[in-house]
Amino acid sequence: MTALHWACSLNLTHIVKLLFSYNELNPNVLDLKNQIPIEKAIFNGNVDVVALFMRRCFPFDYKFRDFLLAAIKTSNYSIFK
Repeated sequence: MTALHWACSLNLTHIVKLLFSYNELNPNVLDLKNQIPIEKAIFNGNVDVVALFMRRCFPFDYKFRDFLLAAIKTSNYSIFK
């Protein structure tokens, strides 16, 4: 798990913003469970981090539809606001 995965899991938006300031940051890096950082934020219902990703990193290498399905599976409907 990378620092970005960790920050996304715990809804640490200030850390995510700091990490985004580095040019070498790869927002599509996979962890050992083959998840990218935004998936961690979605699974944990971290709306602020998801919004930050949407403003900074879109488009992703993965389909956006898959992220929405992940939010539905985990009952994180606040992601849709």
